[in-house]
Amino acid sequence: MTTPIPFDEMSRLEALSRYDLLTSEAEPLFDNVVALAAAACHTPIAQIGFLDRNQLWIKAAVGPDIRRTPRRASYSAYAICKQRQILVVPDARLDTRFAANPLLAYEPPVRFLAAVPLIEPSGYAIGTLTVMDYQPRELSQGECDQLHALADTAVTLLESRQMVRRLEGEVAERAAYERRSAVVHRQLLHTNAALSLESLTDPMTHMGNLRALEHNLRHEAERARRLSYPLSMLKLDIDQFAAFNDTYGRPFGDQLLCRIAEMISTELHSTDFSARCGIDEFAVILPGTDLKAARLLAERCRAAVEQKVLPRGAAHISVGVAQLAADDQDGQQMLGDVDRSLLRAKQLGRSRTA
Repeated sequence: MTTPIPFDEMSRLEALSRYDLLTSEAEPLFDNVVALAAAACHTPIAQIGFLDRNQLWIKAAVGPDIRRTPRRASYSAYAICKQRQILVVPDARLDTRFAANPLLAYEPPVRFLAAVPLIEPSGYAIGTLTVMDYQPRELSQGECDQLHALADTAVTLLESRQMVRRLEGEVAERAAYERRSAVVHRQLLHTNAALSLESLTDPMTHMGNLRALEHNLRHEAERARRLSYPLSMLKLDIDQFAAFNDTYGRPFGDQLLCRIAEMISTELHSTDFSARCGIDEFAVILPGTDLKAARLLAERCRAAVEQKVLPRGAAHISVGVAQLAADDQDGQQMLGDVDRSLLRAKQLGRSRTA
C-alpha cells in the first residue's frame, strides 16, 4: 500500500526544518509529556516523533528504544494526513497499512495505537504524539481529550524552545555587535580617517548628522531583517521655524534647535539613534519598536516641545512615523514613508503626528 503524502508536504517539511529537531539531544520537558500521555491512556508505550521526508525521528519515548522508523512503515505518515483528528488503530495486525511496521516484529507485538498530529502555529502537521499497547483495545473519549491536550502542550514547548533560541541569538548578536562597536570606536580614536567621529556629528546639537543617519539606517534595517524584530522611524520638523527666527532672532532659533534635540534624546533608549537631518528637521531610528509604540513616542516628543519650550506655546513640531516593511532591504522605503507621513501632518494643520 502506498504511503500517503499530504497535499502541503513541501510547506510542511519547511515548517519542520525551522525547529531544528531531527538531530537534537533529548530534552526533559518532552520526556515529561510522553510520560504523562502513557499514564493518561494507561499504555506501556508513548512517543513524540517528527516526520521528515524519509523517516520518523523519535524525540522522546516511553517503552522500546527506537530512535527512527522508515516513513513508509510509520504510523505517523497516516496520522499527519488527518490534521487535527486522532488516528486510532484498535489492532494493527488486522490493518494492512502497518504490516511492515517494526513494532509488529517485537515479542509481544504492538497491537494498539492512537496518534494525534502535532500542529505548529502555521497549521502544518510536523509530527505526532502516539500511545501504544501490546493488547488490542479502544480509547475512551476522556483519554482522547487528554491526548489532544498533551499534543497541544508539546507544540507549546516547541514554540517556547524556538523563542529561547531566538532570544539567545539576539543576545549573541547584541554581544557581537557591541564587541564590533568597541573595536570600531577604538579605531576611530586612533585614526584621522575621513569618516571620523566629527564627520558624523552635527556641530550645533551634537546629534548624528545626515551621513550618520544614512549609515545607521542601512545597518539597522539589515539587522532588523536578520533578527526578525520591528524597526520604526520618526521624522520631526519644527513648524514655521523661519517665522520663529524672525520673531525671536537667530540666536534664539539656534537655542531652540539645541533644546529640542535635548528633549528628543531624553525620550530615547540607549539603542535608539537620533540625528539632525535638515535645518529644522530631526530623525530618530527605533530598533525593536513597532508602529504603535513609535506613535506614542512621537506624541511624547511633540507634547514636550509645546509644554517646555519657553515662552510656552511659541514652538511646535509635526511628526511623521513609519515602520520597516518586510520587503524593504535598506530602509529607503521606510525613509520615503516617514517623509510622506510628515508631509501629511503638515497638510493636516501642523503640530500633530501623522
